[in-house]
Amino acid sequence: MPSSLREELAAKRDQRCYESGNASFIEFRPNPRTRFGFSVAQLHHYTLEPDPELPLDAPAGRERLVLAFSTGDVVVFGVRLAHLLDHLRDHKLAAIWPLAERYANLEPSQPCVTGITVRLLDNKAGK
Repeated sequence: MPSSLREELAAKRDQRCYESGNASFIEFRPNPRTRFGFSVAQLHHYTLEPDPELPLDAPAGRERLVLAFSTGDVVVFGVRLAHLLDHLRDHKLAAIWPLAERYANLEPSQPCVTGITVRLLDNKAGK
């Protein structure tokens, strides 16, 4: 393996798809130029489940985490996402962003977020 590739893989191994720390807001970064912030106090419920887009006979792994806030819904795709929920419950999840899916197994004990979608709720709905 060329040394530059070896160095790149070592650097990617140290990267994470989340930032932890005492947090009253969670920031979602679906791409490098876009950020959405939600107050932890606005979180109504969450669901972690196997990605329903996968066929029933597909190998286990890819998951979908749905977070329902009072002002919007956030869907996080990836693997080993339960680790993020541990931080969320302790109010220590500060930010989440996706990494390329090819790096999902570089650090098998860590979660890997591969995609984030955010749907803001329309405040004028029902008026």
